[in-house]
Amino acid sequence: MKAGDVQEGLGFVRFVLVWSSLSPVFLLWAIRGVDAVVDWVWVPACVALFALPSALLAFILYRARKSENLKTIAVHEAWDQREHLLTYLFAMLIPLFDANLGGLRDILAVGCAILFVMFCSGT
Repeated sequence: MKAGDVQEGLGFVRFVLVWSSLSPVFLLWAIRGVDAVVDWVWVPACVALFALPSALLAFILYRARKSENLKTIAVHEAWDQREHLLTYLFAMLIPLFDANLGGLRDILAVGCAILFVMFCSGT
């Protein structure tokens, strides 16, 4: 490694963090359902894709605390990035919806999407 090169590591953890950021999408897919796959297959698969990244992150945190795996990070400058979160949510969620609100599942999915946006924009 050359002088000045930064090795950040934690590739798997980053992957799981990105996966967990998509969790609301999987939950909305479970609520909406699809015609091509039966619900008894689709819903458990979406719920697993929703819950698994959080379980993995909890396990990683548990292991790090148990092994006293500590790393000191010096922060020189920080700024608020909350406005980007709302943009991210809309970019991820809006393409999943059409104007069809004919069924109860569609209405529930849109309601959950609105709750996600309200929850994330309020933090």
